[in-house]
Amino acid sequence: MADYKLHDALADCLDRMQAGESLDDCLRDYPEHAPRLRDLLKTAALVTRAAQDDLSTDVADEQVQVRRRLESTLRKRAQSDRVARRRWIRLGGSLAAALLVLAGTSVLLLALVGPPIGNIFSNIVNPYNPAAVAVQATGVTPVMSPTALSATVVLAPRITATPPADSSPVPPVATSVVLMSPVPGTVVAITPLYDGSQLSTAVAAAMTATASPAPTRTSLPFDLTAMPTAGLIQSQPGLTASPTPLPPPAQAVDIIPLSAGEINDNARWDNYLLYRQNFLRDYAPLVHDVDVSGRQIITVSDGQGLPVAGARVQVYADQTLVSETRTAANGQTLFFPNAWPESRGVTAFRVVVSKGDAAGQFMLDANRGAAWDVTLPQAGVQQQTRLDVLFLLDTTGSMGDELAQLQNNILGISAQIDALDVDVRYGLVTYRDRGDAYVTRNYDFVPDVATFQASLRGEYADGGGDEPESLNEALHQAMQGVSWRGDDTIKLVFLVADAPPHLDYPGDYDYAQEMLVAAQRGIKIHPIASSSLSPIGEFIFRQIAQVTQGHFIFLTYQQGVPGAPGDARPDLHVGEAADPAAGRQGDYTVERLDELVLRLISDELAALTTRVQKQGIAAPLTVLPPGSLPPDAALGLGASWSAAPVVSVLPPTFTPTVAAALSSPEAITRTQIGLPLAAVLIGMGLFVGFILRPRPPVRKRKNDEVFRR
Repeated sequence: MADYKLHDALADCLDRMQAGESLDDCLRDYPEHAPRLRDLLKTAALVTRAAQDDLSTDVADEQVQVRRRLESTLRKRAQSDRVARRRWIRLGGSLAAALLVLAGTSVLLLALVGPPIGNIFSNIVNPYNPAAVAVQATGVTPVMSPTALSATVVLAPRITATPPADSSPVPPVATSVVLMSPVPGTVVAITPLYDGSQLSTAVAAAMTATASPAPTRTSLPFDLTAMPTAGLIQSQPGLTASPTPLPPPAQAVDIIPLSAGEINDNARWDNYLLYRQNFLRDYAPLVHDVDVSGRQIITVSDGQGLPVAGARVQVYADQTLVSETRTAANGQTLFFPNAWPESRGVTAFRVVVSKGDAAGQFMLDANRGAAWDVTLPQAGVQQQTRLDVLFLLDTTGSMGDELAQLQNNILGISAQIDALDVDVRYGLVTYRDRGDAYVTRNYDFVPDVATFQASLRGEYADGGGDEPESLNEALHQAMQGVSWRGDDTIKLVFLVADAPPHLDYPGDYDYAQEMLVAAQRGIKIHPIASSSLSPIGEFIFRQIAQVTQGHFIFLTYQQGVPGAPGDARPDLHVGEAADPAAGRQGDYTVERLDELVLRLISDELAALTTRVQKQGIAAPLTVLPPGSLPPDAALGLGASWSAAPVVSVLPPTFTPTVAAALSSPEAITRTQIGLPLAAVLIGMGLFVGFILRPRPPVRKRKNDEVFRR
């Protein structure tokens, strides 16, 4: 633009100077072009003066020629500058368009496949501890790391287990199960989990062994190298013990008693239904819901009014078995008529109650009420109280800030349980996520608390990557990967975690299925929410607790911020703590975590000898003759089970498919933001690229028509 102004100024000054105006007067009107105008006008003056001296030259024509030459020079220079500017603009625009499309594509990929990328990144940043034991198999003989103790491995092919009603453990299977109760008379060898510092010297001395005869090689029908083997305990008859003390733990952790509160949603049913309704209104696609509205409570007692624990309760809609559960220590079980398509909308059901050789049936009319009292006079009295306690522990990296304290608190809990006068066994299942060093690691039930504590001390936090973890598979292992005892056993699971399960993994198990399996087998699950649990995680944890008649437990802190124990948890929908000093009743009371867990266990034991307070409808029971009952596990989930994911006979809450990735909690959260953002970025990039695309040059012919090459 500056060249065009210079041209105009030159033409104006030439006209004014021809009219007799001086050069300086004209330059004062164009100070920004004064230096160049002075040279140009002087040249024009010289040309004019030369023309005046040459009488054969027309002065006017010379002036016109000079002006045309000046104009041509200025136009060429301006056109060259415009072409250069356009080239730089197109180059910059093309680069910007490419960056926008690349950013949009990256956001799209992260929105669709975020968890796998997160797991891969986590494994790069937090690699598995190199001191952990790696087992590689040729046949059945492992190749151990130099730090491992010499031993042989006994493995069995994948089988379908059918545990008997007594306390016999299931055979070892080709999973991550750790057999902690070997055959009597067998000396056990253990491989160190990491740094060789998990076991006390006394325990290590008792468990260290050297191999005697070499085992026979056999071919296995599965890939042993794909199995999570770190920390497995191996047993082989014929081993002789040789004490080898292990070093003590590298770092001691002070025991800080954790504080916690609890919510029993089955006792606060109206509050829970309101909470459930509000959550599902906004987040229904993010969870696998089982419709528990219309809940029916069935309480079974014997002739003396004592609860019958472990009674089988089967509910039929016409001739279709829609529900099968076991009663808890207080004789209660729950039936959800709206959870199954076959029973949805049905109000009249035939209920069969049995325990041992005693059996009877009654008609349940949902229109009459929601609580039913059943007396089974012939039910046998349990001779000895048996208790199976399993701790299901999240050991991903996000648990690192609290795992050590939780371990120490669980150690204290197990020591207090062991002081009770009861036949108790302890089990442990730890889990992480796909892509980590392991997904699940199982330690089967043992009666020896020291062995359980040694296993617990060996766990440490690592892996994870994204928020959700492989809780689905962990619950499956907790239900079917350890040897629960029969119906005359109180079965409790304490789930300690800070994240919901992955709901986007293909071929995965389903927590909604597993909690129904727990109810069918009489296993009560008490989730313990650590810090930073999301609202989705809270809903799922409370789902599991409510369906299995457990309590939702949550750690509490000062001002609700993880750190020192306190009484606040504002990130959860649990209300506020009771404050007797201020006269506030509150929604929950705060206790020490170990005391709270011990109280829940003590309540289960006390319920066995506490007379049932009958408050429901007395159901007249029609006695059934022996042999008229349907077989065990009519739903395929009772005493017999297999390792197949997702049992189809349960309510159709979820079917793992590739398309399910777009309906999972974390995937929907990502896609709600990521997909629109990716569309905007890619659209902007394409638009910029289209506007700044190279265009073919145009030229004019003499007839002023424009043709494109």
